[in-house]
Amino acid sequence: MKAKNVFLLVILALLAILAFQNSGLRDFKLLFWAIYAPMFVLILISFLVGFVTGFIASRRERKKESKKQDEKPALTPSPKS
Repeated sequence: MKAKNVFLLVILALLAILAFQNSGLRDFKLLFWAIYAPMFVLILISFLVGFVTGFIASRRERKKESKKQDEKPALTPSPKS
């Protein structure tokens, strides 16, 4: 098995354990709203928000780097005499 597949299986196993241990209902209050959901769902939502935020931030950084590379003039070798 590839290391990537083993890592994925370990993460999924930990996720399953997390789901079983945190299945009780919890309330989450944000300003005027109150959400009642299993703790696992709240953890999953916060993980997804963090993942999406990191993904967007890394894409913006890559765009900036590629723009800087596009702006640099290409070095051309001088013709030999």
